[in-house]
Amino acid sequence: GAASAYTRAITVLAQLAGATGPAAGGSAKEDVEELWSAVLGNRAQVLLKLGQREEALADCRESLKHNENNSKAAMRGALAAVELGRFEDSVALWLAALKSHPGAKELEEGLSFARKNGEDVGRASSLLEEGSCARALAYLRAPLSSAPHAPHLSMLMVRALLGVGSFQEAATMCESLRERLGEADIELRFLRGKANFGSGDLDGAVKTWSALLRLDPDHEEAKRNLKLARTMAKAKSVANDLFGKGEVSAAIEGYTAALALTTECDTFNAALLYNRAVAHGKTGKLQDAIHDCCSALDLNPSYTRALLQRARAYSELKEHWEAVADLERALEVEPGQKDVARVQQHLTAARAKLEAEGDDHYAVLGVLPDAEEAAVRKAYKRLALLHHPDKAVGGGEMRARAERRFKRVADAHSILSDKEKRREYDRERERSRAQRAGRSGYRPKNGDPSSRARGERAHRDEFFRQAYENYAGFNGWG
Repeated sequence: GAASAYTRAITVLAQLAGATGPAAGGSAKEDVEELWSAVLGNRAQVLLKLGQREEALADCRESLKHNENNSKAAMRGALAAVELGRFEDSVALWLAALKSHPGAKELEEGLSFARKNGEDVGRASSLLEEGSCARALAYLRAPLSSAPHAPHLSMLMVRALLGVGSFQEAATMCESLRERLGEADIELRFLRGKANFGSGDLDGAVKTWSALLRLDPDHEEAKRNLKLARTMAKAKSVANDLFGKGEVSAAIEGYTAALALTTECDTFNAALLYNRAVAHGKTGKLQDAIHDCCSALDLNPSYTRALLQRARAYSELKEHWEAVADLERALEVEPGQKDVARVQQHLTAARAKLEAEGDDHYAVLGVLPDAEEAAVRKAYKRLALLHHPDKAVGGGEMRARAERRFKRVADAHSILSDKEKRREYDRERERSRAQRAGRSGYRPKNGDPSSRARGERAHRDEFFRQAYENYAGFNGWG
């Protein structure tokens, strides 16, 4: 190929240069040097097209030794240096090209581009040292886009991604680096372990760090992380075994202890919170189950199992509007989930139950339909204080729940505290109740309203029992 031809020419030129001797002068010596420089520059161009950037850069540097005014070689070297992420080298080569063509627009633009990328990498490195990973990530995007074949930049990017919790993206980048750098790179192995750990793949983390320590037994950080990963995996397994044996209270204590081990593995902790929520639900502590599901969703907003478990707890508490919202969200988050038909069934049942029981303002405030104004006001004050968002304990999901409940209480009070609005609401409420009773197909026996109510209730309960027969089952461990 062309590269081989240029290589043969370079060999001949080297022989010619040797024949003239170091003491030779005049145009003959200069002609050989210029030709040698040009051939090296041309081979660099071919190597660049072949993706051999290191070799191309080396040829350009050698070319400039023979002729420092070879601006083409300087420009090609600058481009090779950019693709390798060596922006300082690129700046030096652009400056070399500008000596022969001062003020050339294309060269000035190349120089500015290399300087900007070099400055961004410097800022990103400093920010990573400070722990400002999100800002470092922003500075690294453009340089890495310009130099996708620069391992040192990819390593910086992986560190930044790990710092912001983008573990899957970090793992993908680590795999790409492994194909280029091989299995022996110690830093890459450590970062791969961190990506496994952060994504909750403790087995993968243990395997990766164990292999690293076989290569470098004195890697202290890998030792510490390996010990922690093994401890976490064992703690979760022990708690799961306790639950499986029916020792639910002991399992809850086990999950709580496991949660105290680290705050650096959101996926793992979200799974522990979900498992503890299942255990709380088993003991009837539905509010605790909801709290744990909320905390799990704060850590992993796409955690479908936590949404389904919370929906079940809401349903048991007759907060059907919340159950409907969670089931709809579960389908949006993971529309292709394997049990989508079952989730759809639960959603249909929850919507039907919400329609059957209605959105009763009296039930929201916990007062009877004939409650006097003072009782309504007292109930509102108590519930508004209880559900005020500023009093919410936990993260964003718990606050959002408090905000929704606070709004429902406020809406109910705004209707029931206004005499005219309340009369209109009562009329509409009675019409809706009559329509629902008519659709149910039940009529009072001997004019006894309580008999009709019992019949309606039995009919509804049987429908929901069938629809939810699988819903109360265990959804599997997180």
